[in-house]
Amino acid sequence: MSASSQPTGQSHQALPVELSTAHLQVQYANLCRGMMGAEEIVLDFGFNPNSAGKVTDEPAQLTSRIILTVPSAVRLYQLLHALLAKRQEVVQQAQASAAEAKPESTDPPA
Repeated sequence: MSASSQPTGQSHQALPVELSTAHLQVQYANLCRGMMGAEEIVLDFGFNPNSAGKVTDEPAQLTSRIILTVPSAVRLYQLLHALLAKRQEVVQQAQASAAEAKPESTDPPA
């Protein structure tokens, strides 16, 4: 059934996908750049040894390229948004807990 012929109010549910990690490759990246084509989004990931300032003459190295369809890129955006919002919530809770645990100064003001 096409999107235009679906009854109003009917939600489209994703089917569960079985995942295998047998061929999973893990890489660290502190560098990302993106490009956009007519039908796809291209993301390059890599490592920049000088991300915190010049420490070496070694150039940044791109190590992975991921090409996504636009719908897949939208799902990635939604996932990253949710993960970053959750991380921000955890950081704020930790900061609030640290502030509550800090003893108040009993020294008189100078």
